[in-house]
This record gives sequence, C-alpha cells and structure tokens, in this order.
Amino acid sequence: MHDVVTGLVSDPGAPCWARSAVGIVVAAICWFGFLGARASYRRHVAGRRGAARLTGAGVAVGVLGGLALTWIGFSLAFPG
Repeated sequence: MHDVVTGLVSDPGAPCWARSAVGIVVAAICWFGFLGARASYRRHVAGRRGAARLTGAGVAVGVLGGLALTWIGFSLAFPG
C-alpha cells in the first residue's frame, strides 16, 4: 500500500497540484477510516457486537474502495 501512495504522490508526470490533491484525499480517507473504527469500537464496548462488525466491515470496504478509486482516477488522469 505504501508503494502505491508513494508512486501516486511522486509521479513526475503529474502536476504539483495533483500530487498535493492525492495526499489530501488519502489523508481524508484515512481520517474517516479512523472515525469509523472508533465508532465500531464504541458499539463493541456498548455490547452491540453485530452493529460493531457491520460498521467495521463498512469502514474496511469504504477505505479500500476510496483508495482504489483514487489510484484508478489518478492513473487515468495522468498515465505514466
């Protein structure tokens, strides 16, 4: 995963604003993932195990999907 983000942010064919935008998008995805994981943990502590599992699965799919869409979009916009 680190190599993917490094490749996106350091792509010499992309303009500076695009590399900065990728960094901001990745940081936002990670932040929302943290918030979702925290919500899942709170549901787990409250004894709502099923809701915690569902929230955790949603967070995992959302974070991975967001990163994949960012990678695909950047790759299509600025082919190597």
